[in-house]
Amino acid sequence: MIIDCHMHLKGGDRYQREVPPEFLVGQLDQAGVDKGVIFAMSLPCYDSNELTRRGHEAFPDRFIPFAHVNCDEQALAIRELDRVREELGWKGLKLHFGEMQDVSVEAARSVVGHAVELGFVILVDVAGRIDVITALADMFSKGTFIVAHLGSPNDERLAERFIDLASRKANVYLDLSYSHCYWKFADAVRVAGPEKLIWGSDAPLMHPYVEMAKVKVLHLPEEQEQLILGGNLMRLLGMSEEG
Repeated sequence: MIIDCHMHLKGGDRYQREVPPEFLVGQLDQAGVDKGVIFAMSLPCYDSNELTRRGHEAFPDRFIPFAHVNCDEQALAIRELDRVREELGWKGLKLHFGEMQDVSVEAARSVVGHAVELGFVILVDVAGRIDVITALADMFSKGTFIVAHLGSPNDERLAERFIDLASRKANVYLDLSYSHCYWKFADAVRVAGPEKLIWGSDAPLMHPYVEMAKVKVLHLPEEQEQLILGGNLMRLLGMSEEG
């Protein structure tokens, strides 16, 4: 099964675009992708998750819903995580440090700790803050963290530091979406290993077909490619080929 781990119903880019779920399904179809992880940003946490819920209900066989909260929302975010886990049964969470007023371990600790306690797989755009995610990964060693965009979409040297981090931390994985340093993917396979890499696109801004090519050109052994394109995420979320 091929899964895109990073698709926005509402974006976090400067346009904060919102797209109908059928548009994302069209992109999945064009790229030959079975399922996509969806989430919404740039809204209060409840509204973000309701947008995702409606998208998932429209295409339950094509989408995997991830919750979204802003760590700055603190108690509201924690209550929303409880609601999403208990009422909706979602297993994934998207965080974006770029939405926070104060990007620090102190500001993120309570929300991240509660998400780990609830068993969420956490996909996080760390906004380049390798210091903060390193500390959180150490603090919450039972958590699972997927760092978006190879750690940094544009900074090759910073991407190398995130590759090293994933190689050293058992609970840190790397999302390959929206990376303009895609020539570092081969290094990531060699250093961190194919079992620590998870493919995604950052749709609709980046098309899954284009982002898929960045993996295909590596000409990896089939078993390694399958891990990156879906197998690793399925393992982390406890999914089977049927679901």
